[in-house]
Amino acid sequence: MTRPDSRGEGRRTLEGHTDCIDPNESLPEMLVLLTKCVSAKVSAHPCDGQERSRLEKPEDFWAQLSDEGTGYSVIIEDDGAKGYAYLLDSEGGIVSDVWLYNRGPAPEAVDWSDPSKLPFSNPAEFVSNVDFRPIASASELLVQWQQSADRLIEAQLWVRGQLFAILQQGVAPGRSRLAAKDGPLARVLELSQSESELIQPSGRQRCGQPSRLPPQ
Repeated sequence: MTRPDSRGEGRRTLEGHTDCIDPNESLPEMLVLLTKCVSAKVSAHPCDGQERSRLEKPEDFWAQLSDEGTGYSVIIEDDGAKGYAYLLDSEGGIVSDVWLYNRGPAPEAVDWSDPSKLPFSNPAEFVSNVDFRPIASASELLVQWQQSADRLIEAQLWVRGQLFAILQQGVAPGRSRLAAKDGPLARVLELSQSESELIQPSGRQRCGQPSRLPPQ
């Protein structure tokens, strides 16, 4: 289980990272290209205590939680309009991603062909009406790491003591607590009452690694 370093708040914006996106591509192809663009922007620059002051808007949020044993990590990003999580392998490549939440009302429809909207807000038909307060601090986050018999890595993202999303190596999109039904950005996270609250999580527990920020 990883708790983010207290320095793990910073900023990484996806806006403008669309130079390799062809608007004529199908939705799945666009999402694959997006992950390639994002992956290319992630680098191992340790952040310091001054990174928070570099946020352009107070709602912007970026944190990275790493597992020492595998080198995998989870990036959580809120660009001021929506939140996403990305699972990165030991080389920094994105191997899974999932929509977490929208800020404000969900749009009735999304123009999937418009690359300037990447990453997309989730349309209303796929979004639960459960109230949720957007992530504001790295202290609200935990990642519990699991590895199956076939060696696939799974990251369980906990927000304020609740299991909120699951990302698994090679599976996209992942599962999100706020997904009302399976869609292109997130699949439903089905939980029993005993699974929904963080009490004594099992699985490998490791210390967090310093978060990383991409070049500005």
